[in-house]
Amino acid sequence: SFTFSIYSSVGSGSTCGGAISSYGTIQLIGNGNIIFSNNQATSDTNSFGGAINSGASIVISDNGSVSFENNRSVNTAEERFGAYGGAIYTYGNLSIRNNGSVLFEKNAEVNNGFYRLRGIYVEGGSVAVSADEDMSVEIRESIYVGSGSTFNLNADYTYQDKDGKSITIKQQGDILFT
Repeated sequence: SFTFSIYSSVGSGSTCGGAISSYGTIQLIGNGNIIFSNNQATSDTNSFGGAINSGASIVISDNGSVSFENNRSVNTAEERFGAYGGAIYTYGNLSIRNNGSVLFEKNAEVNNGFYRLRGIYVEGGSVAVSADEDMSVEIRESIYVGSGSTFNLNADYTYQDKDGKSITIKQQGDILFT
């Protein structure tokens, strides 16, 4: 299990990812339980991803339970914009699939004290969210998917196993927006 809790990235100018930030692809694959809680990216101009920021893509797959709770992207300037993705920001694709239960709750973008419950902000890519049978993905806040991007729920996915055989995973779990 991994727990990322109370990490903070603070700066003048753009600040990215309270716990994890990369210009490349971020992959969280094949782990036990993963928890991101109370992480924060704070800036006086733009802040991206209270827990995770990627300039490419993010893959969260084949893990135990995954939880994003109480993460913040904070802009301290007087404008009411500049904070993007309370939990996750990516300028690429976001794939959340084949995990135990997944929860997004109480993640927020904070602009000059103005709170917006928005956990996921995807610009320039696609979002694919799926849950295996008897598992669930629960999202208790809004998601922003940029112009020209796509959003797929319970999308089946195909990959190649170690012997080069094509395997298709059929997703049948619950995806809840509450």
